[in-house]
Amino acid sequence: NFIATGPYSSFVVKNGVISAWGQNGNSQLGLGDETNRKIPTVVGGLKNVRQLVSGREHTLVILTDGTVKAWGGNQSAQLGLGETENVMTPKTISQLTGVKQIAAGNDYTFALMEDGTVRAWGDNYYGQLGMGDYTNRIITIPTVVPGLSGVKQVALSYNSSRSAFALMEDGTVKAWGDNEYGELGLGDISVAPSPTTIPGLRGVRQLAVGPAHTLALMEDGTVKAWGFNYQGQLGLGNENNIFTPTTIPGLSGVKQLIAGPNNSFALMEDGTIKAWGKNEYGELGLGDTTDRMTPTLIGINGVRQLAA
Repeated sequence: NFIATGPYSSFVVKNGVISAWGQNGNSQLGLGDETNRKIPTVVGGLKNVRQLVSGREHTLVILTDGTVKAWGGNQSAQLGLGETENVMTPKTISQLTGVKQIAAGNDYTFALMEDGTVRAWGDNYYGQLGMGDYTNRIITIPTVVPGLSGVKQVALSYNSSRSAFALMEDGTVKAWGDNEYGELGLGDISVAPSPTTIPGLRGVRQLAVGPAHTLALMEDGTVKAWGFNYQGQLGLGNENNIFTPTTIPGLSGVKQLIAGPNNSFALMEDGTIKAWGKNEYGELGLGDTTDRMTPTLIGINGVRQLAA
């Protein structure tokens, strides 16, 4: 049982069944229409869901048998169905079996396979599909990312940025795609059309990617951050963009990371939460609307999972 969120929609999966609510203008809730929902509504005919991800306008799930279903906005073929028509209810991606994890960006999608290889599809304008080019084109069906194997986790940016990351089995990280703010961690702002190893980054346990900033949870429970930092979302005590992975001072004992839109959250091993970055609408849960430049404890305990 878990929760998941898209930019304008939310989902709960309980005993393999999905309840969805929020914006539905492109049928991203999978309810067979384009009507927004204000309360959780069961997605009919869909059971045995193991993972759910939602991009800007599209949603995908992995079932317990390793197959994938997709629905919602599909203008850039981000559903991987070989077409560009929107889909109102869950539809199986026939080319995919044996899927371990999926990740959804704005208008592109990745699947990590059980054998450690990766498939990608959708928009490729910034080279975010990792195919070795920046061609302004779309890929309509799941296609192997060349030269990428031994992958443990894939993570994608969203909103205006289009970048991709692969956490490798050996604890290193490869990055590619858009890099306007140094979010790839490669030491500059050059785009990369193919998976490129981030220098000096080892011992990573989990990745969390925001619109243009990136977080890495290390094996020792500390966190490294890089990329866009206009509102302090890197937690480094300033608002300077950072082009290489940099340790967040004083942050340890972290269990899970979440990168929100210009803010960040850490679930601690003791069940508490720390938050930092943009807080214009009180999204950090700190009782005010003041941005935070460093991780700040939220007054909540006993937390098991975060979604933002």
